[in-house]
Amino acid sequence: MPFDQALEKIKARYFGADDQVQTDAEVDFLTPILYEVESVVEIGAGYGRTANAILKANPKINYTIIDREPALSVAKTWLSSQGWQHISFKDRHDNLNWPISDLTIAISVLSELDETEAGEYMGLVKYGKYFYLKDVKEVHAPREINMEKYNIPPQWKIIKQQNLPRGFVEALYRIT
Repeated sequence: MPFDQALEKIKARYFGADDQVQTDAEVDFLTPILYEVESVVEIGAGYGRTANAILKANPKINYTIIDREPALSVAKTWLSSQGWQHISFKDRHDNLNWPISDLTIAISVLSELDETEAGEYMGLVKYGKYFYLKDVKEVHAPREINMEKYNIPPQWKIIKQQNLPRGFVEALYRIT
């Protein structure tokens, strides 16, 4: 899909008042740890709404986005237009250079992957301090995987967790 078409598709899906409400709620959920983390890796950032909001709250964070094309180009273009020049962008297939971070964020992305891909990302997460997951709790479509299949280690401490409308759940874990 050409870049211009991808950008329009993403803008049509995500831009709007509801998107801002979701972003504000996610940042509020992360507030207990947001000012102690120095680095964030976001898996599957869409156009970059979460990165933009977190960096507005704490501009000192070293932020990395891991995604696929054309999403990487969309996020890079939009975030640059918001003034963020210091974000690192990594292709999902370039797994040799995935950074370890204080906080890893996965919003509505793991359910879009097969179990092998989701497992690869979870392998990255285990080396950080915190993990924020917001995704479907139940299977709604053939490719979606159930929350229990994310293989969250039982020793990770749940800092906060809540059920959300439309079968979603969000949780913030301390990785131990």
